[in-house]
Amino acid sequence: MSDFASWLLYHCHSCHEVCFNPVTDSCTRYRECRGCHSVPVLERGEPVDQIEPDLRWATRVGLAEA
Repeated sequence: MSDFASWLLYHCHSCHEVCFNPVTDSCTRYRECRGCHSVPVLERGEPVDQIEPDLRWATRVGLAEA
């Protein structure tokens, strides 16, 4: 069973698909879906470090446990 507190729900920056991936995945750090992230890009930019704007804050407050 997975610990979903270490997963993140977000929209892909490129195609706007809804994604739910582990926080440790490279595609999650760049906020891209697996399909868009697999396309080779010369300059991908900096990874997105802030996680608070997404739904992960709910696990700290206790809303996700209800």
